Amino acid sequence: MIYRNSTKHVQIGTNVIQASNLSIEARFVLIYILSRPDNYHFSSGYSLAQEIKMTPYKCQNALRELTAAGYITRTRIHRNGRLAGNEWTILEEPNPQNIVTTPEEQPVVISAEEFTYRQLFEQFWSVYPKQVDRESTYKAFCNIKNIKEVFPRIIAALEVQIKDKQWKEENGRFIPYPEKYIKQSRWEDVVLPDAEAEAESMKDMMRIFNYEANS
Repeated sequence: MIYRNSTKHVQIGTNVIQASNLSIEARFVLIYILSRPDNYHFSSGYSLAQEIKMTPYKCQNALRELTAAGYITRTRIHRNGRLAGNEWTILEEPNPQNIVTTPEEQPVVISAEEFTYRQLFEQFWSVYPKQVDRESTYKAFCNIKNIKEVFPRIIAALEVQIKDKQWKEENGRFIPYPEKYIKQSRWEDVVLPDAEAEAESMKDMMRIFNYEANS
């Protein structure tokens, strides 16, 4: 027997609930979003994953799946020449014009490990002061072993290096190119506080990024 509270419900079409072309995760994400008020907003797949208690990479894959199926469109918002966020349009009925039909256009499902690298790279890229050669820098970034353990060290070092007098001279002329910074492990140039303090900083960063598997 099903008990319902008639004062707290939403109407969602069976076409969504029974959409056989969508995974369970994609249907759950779509149903959740459609159940929210019209002015509901989420800034990224990561923030939505936190809200619905879903592993971030699963939520991101679900959003890709819904986009390919025509239920979601995303518009990137730029301010002052930089990406400021996304505007998502959610449909209860898929838009036929947005449905991906060819194999080449199908969304790429990424692994949890790749998702972690992508998310951490975005964090690195947002704070690094010389943003050139993004693609080659990302490839170098993906070669860092034990990235979850190393990344807090990178960010902590950058916080020191960005304030360095030499990095500020001549409009950042002496700032290493980001690919070189990664390949040469230049974060190791900085002497950080003792190991105990660094370990606490790492724990704090992991809590912020929430990349432990919690599915």
